[in-house]
Parts: sequence; C-alpha cells; structure tokens
Amino acid sequence: MDRHFFAKYLSKKIENWKYIYWKTVILLISIFLLYMVGWIPETVPDLFVNTIVSFTAAVQFGTFRSFENNTAYASMFCMGNMRSCAEMYYEGLICKNKTCLRKVGKYTGILASFFIGAIFSGKLSLQYGVKAIWVVCFVLGCVWLILICEKNISDSQEWKKNEGNKTHYI
Repeated sequence: MDRHFFAKYLSKKIENWKYIYWKTVILLISIFLLYMVGWIPETVPDLFVNTIVSFTAAVQFGTFRSFENNTAYASMFCMGNMRSCAEMYYEGLICKNKTCLRKVGKYTGILASFFIGAIFSGKLSLQYGVKAIWVVCFVLGCVWLILICEKNISDSQEWKKNEGNKTHYI
C-alpha cells in the first residue's frame, strides 16, 4: 500500500514540472538509497538494510508495471511473468496469435534477465558482500539514462508534429 501511495504522490507532485519526468526521480531516489546501503557497516542489524531495499523494490514495483502498450509485468518478481509468458506461448504457438508471439520474446527476455541477474548478484555478493549492491546502482543508472533518452526521443517526435518547444527531461 505504501509503495503505491509514495509512487502516486510523487508522480502527481512532479507531473506538472516542465523538465522532470517523475519515473526518473523514482530511479534517482532508488539509486541513492541503494548506494547508501553499501556504506552501512555490517554491524548494523539486517532489518535496517532489508527495510531500505524492500522499500526501493516496492516503489519500483509500483512504478514500473508495464511495457510496450501497457503489457503488464512485474519488475521485481518473476512468478507473474512466468505465468504471462506461458500464456503468451500458448496463445502464440497453439492459437497462432502473432501479437502474443512478439510478447513471448519480451517475457522470455525478462525472465532470462532475472535468472542471469540472480546468478551474477549471488556471485558478486559472495565476493564483495554488501558492496555488491553498487552494481545494482550502476544498472539502475543505465536504466535511468535509457528512460531519459526514450522520453527525449518521444518528446522530439511530438515536437516535430506540433512544432513546439522541445523539452529535455532529467
């Protein structure tokens, strides 16, 4: 409940700001909080770290809920994505639905990234401990840049249609 409240509250506060796209703010907050987790001494109880990581995961889960024309997916968990992927395989292969076949590739990619990320993160955690979370910050930083580029490209295309002012997002 709190993740939806925070994400919705932030989106409503920021949506009217001319140069800031609210989802990029969510990512920046997540990056900052997770970066700070890397500096927390191991003597601090796990409950403190788990609370911060869980909060950032929950806010991202509440914020990034779809891809490509509102196709639902879970950005933090893979069970719902496995179900959706199986449904898309059935609809695409058995019912010959071409749209579902395109979505199957995306869901399969999402699931593969979960699998690869889990293996990679596990190995990094064993080697670097809590500092391995900084790799997550790097990945989220890349997502942040992609999000800004996509938003600027879509705004540029909109600008060309309307011949208005181009807006750059942070």
